Amino acid sequence: NVLGYIGHGPRLVAMDAHIDTVGIGNIKNWDFDPYEGMETDELIGGRGTSDQEGGMASMVYAGKIIKDLGLEDEYTLLVTGTVQEEDCDGLCWQYIIEQSGIRPEFVVSTEPTDCQVYRGQRGRMEIRIDVQGVSCHGSAPERGDNAIFKMGPILGELQELSQRLGYDEFLGKGTLTVSEIFFTSPS
Repeated sequence: NVLGYIGHGPRLVAMDAHIDTVGIGNIKNWDFDPYEGMETDELIGGRGTSDQEGGMASMVYAGKIIKDLGLEDEYTLLVTGTVQEEDCDGLCWQYIIEQSGIRPEFVVSTEPTDCQVYRGQRGRMEIRIDVQGVSCHGSAPERGDNAIFKMGPILGELQELSQRLGYDEFLGKGTLTVSEIFFTSPS
């Protein structure tokens, strides 16, 4: 995470943009080189332009507004470039709060939302678990190591974790789900 401060007032407000991005996908789906970008009189385009470089630019501009209005003595704007949003949305702020003790009055996420205002964020995490086994004939399972059976305890741990997730009065209870299991077996 990268943290920057604008102003020195007692009221701490944070704005966040994640600085990690997903890949470009199939380059043939782009009308221009996403790494070089594109600019017209009306549009700016490129890898991460709206998710999330535009958010980063809006935070810097918010800092300019605070300075232009002479609000630096009243407010401190914490500008954050956070990481792991694509995989573990929310953990970056948990880390900032727990490790640094920073507690803003509120955080504005600049994540693109089709110009709609959303209140709250429960976080999101996407995990892939690979388990390896040793193949054998179905009539002699003792000769192998069944990877599917190995998933049993892992699924049990995930189910326990689901029960421990917190509750928020506005957002409700956190959720955890296992959405896909794939396996290959010759027998």
